Amino acid sequence: MASRTGFPGKSTSTDSSGYYRFDLPAGSYILTPQDSRYIGESTGTTIAPDITVNINFTLPPKNSVYGYVYLSVHDASSPADGATVELIGSAGTFQTVTPEDGRYQLQAPCTGEYTIRVSYPFYIQETRTVTLTGDAVNEDFYLHYGPFSSIHGTVTDSLTGSPLDGVNVVLKCWEGEFPVYELTDVTDEFGAYGFSSLQPLDYYYSLDFMKMVTSPLIFSCGQDQE
Repeated sequence: MASRTGFPGKSTSTDSSGYYRFDLPAGSYILTPQDSRYIGESTGTTIAPDITVNINFTLPPKNSVYGYVYLSVHDASSPADGATVELIGSAGTFQTVTPEDGRYQLQAPCTGEYTIRVSYPFYIQETRTVTLTGDAVNEDFYLHYGPFSSIHGTVTDSLTGSPLDGVNVVLKCWEGEFPVYELTDVTDEFGAYGFSSLQPLDYYYSLDFMKMVTSPLIFSCGQDQE
């Protein structure tokens, strides 16, 4: 609907593509999209003589959540292309995947309390609780890189049990036949080594020890999540 102070309002309907058009005299107007299924917000515009004004509306469905998902690395953020967004409640779980601009929109069949769960590979999953009362709720998400894991352990002499210092412990991550990256740590006087801030991937070990030993090495490791 197009309304103007002192003049009767004028209405039109969108076609199958969502397109609408008004032929109006010059002046200032308030445009309000109206549909019982959606939340409509008014916007004002001034029309000059012989000028065509383009005004688009994006209407969120009633009883829904919508917003954007961003990936945050250090101080920079970018839209998440391919993030999974789930709306979880007593009526079931509703899911969508964000496109290139990171926007999502999910509608619930009934009012009540819901959990929004957002996930993206190698980023920390985020959840929020919202209460839907028939309106559209805006929730934007900024996902941070992670979660990270750490691997630690010791290298000892298999016969004497003595810790071995100076052993190069090499940690490799492979993608097919090619290593993605390689990390190296050297055992200390207690035979201890460690790797931190690791992505959740498959890793392979190798040991390099230049000192003379009379028995095989014992290699032990543990894993923690940061």
